[in-house]
Amino acid sequence: MAAWLTGLVWLALTNNPVALQSVDLAWVPPPSAGLRVPAMTRLATDRGLIRKPWCSFGRHAQRTSSAANGPDVLFRKLSPGVRTALNEIHEAILNPGDYSARAAAEARFAELVQTVDGPALIRTTLMDTDARVQLMALKAARLIVARQPRLAAFATGYLGAGDPQLSIAALDLHFASGCDTAAQYALDGFRHPDEGVQLTTLRLVYAYSRDHENLRLADRIGEFVAQGKGTPRARVVALRILGRLGVSATSNYVEALLNDKQDAVAAEALATLAILQPGAAEKLLGKWLKDKSPLKRAGALRAFAQVHASRRDLAEKILRPMLNEATPVVDVYGVGAAPGKTLGEVAHAALDYIEMP
Repeated sequence: MAAWLTGLVWLALTNNPVALQSVDLAWVPPPSAGLRVPAMTRLATDRGLIRKPWCSFGRHAQRTSSAANGPDVLFRKLSPGVRTALNEIHEAILNPGDYSARAAAEARFAELVQTVDGPALIRTTLMDTDARVQLMALKAARLIVARQPRLAAFATGYLGAGDPQLSIAALDLHFASGCDTAAQYALDGFRHPDEGVQLTTLRLVYAYSRDHENLRLADRIGEFVAQGKGTPRARVVALRILGRLGVSATSNYVEALLNDKQDAVAAEALATLAILQPGAAEKLLGKWLKDKSPLKRAGALRAFAQVHASRRDLAEKILRPMLNEATPVVDVYGVGAAPGKTLGEVAHAALDYIEMP
C-alpha cells in the first residue's frame, strides 16, 4: 500500500503540466484599471525586510549534524541493497523503449528517497551525467526537501542548465525547501535564456513574496526588470507582480522601464508606477494619454484610474469622451494588455473603478 501511494505522489509530481509547461500563463494576475493594494503590502516597504522567518542552510546543518543526531544524513554511506536498487533504476531510466519499466523505476526511486537513505541517495544521483537521471532526482527530491532543505544546494548548478526542464525542476526544488538561502540562488532563473524558465521563476518568486511576505525577493524582481533582463513578456509579468505586491521601494526600478522599446512593457511600467508612486505617475498622464501608441494610451488610462480614484469630476471630463474610442488594444504577449479590447473599453473600466463607492 505504501509503495502504491508513493507511486501516485510520484506521478502527480512528474505529470503536473503546470510544473513542466514551457510557458504557463494561467497564474499571471490580470491587468487592472485601478487596484486596491492590501494594507499589509503597502506598509511593508523596507528593502530587505522579511517579515516571516525562513530557515537557513547553516542553522539546519547545525541542527541535523549535532552529536545527538549522529552523522550528517546527506553524506551517509548507501547500503549495498540501495546501491543495487539504484543501479537497476538507472538501467531502466536509460532504456527509452520500455515506458512502463521506466515509470516503475521512477516510482521505486521515489519510494527509496523517503527512507533513511533518501538524502544521500538524492545527493549521489544528482551527480549522474545523464539528464534523464538528473531530472528524476530533482523531482523526487521535492518529496523530502522541506525536511532536508540543504538538498537544494546540490541542485544549484541546474538552475542554468541548457535543458529548461532541468532548470524548472531545480527552481521548484529550491522554493519548496522553504529556505531563503535557496530562494536567493533560485533567482538565477531570471538569467536563463529560456522564457519558460524566466516565467517559472517569476511565478515562484511571486508566490513566496506574497505568502511569506518576503520583500527581499520582490526587490530582486525589481532589479531583474531594471536591468532589462528577460523577454518582453517576462518583463510585463514582472512589472505586474510588483504592482500586486505593492512594494513602493521598487518604484525606481519600475521607472527605468518607462522608456522600454516595447510599448506593452512601457505601458505596464506606467500602470505599475501609478500603484507604487502615484505622484510620479501623475506627471506623465497628460503626455501618455495623447501618445500615438494604443498600448501606451491604455496604460495611461489604467494609471489614471489609480491616481485619480477619488476625482469623479476629473474622470467625467477626461474619460467620458473616450468611451466610444474603437482603437484596438492588442494583447501582444498573451498576458492581457488592459482590461478591455479597445481603448473605449479600457476607459469604461477606469471610469467604473473611479465611480466605485
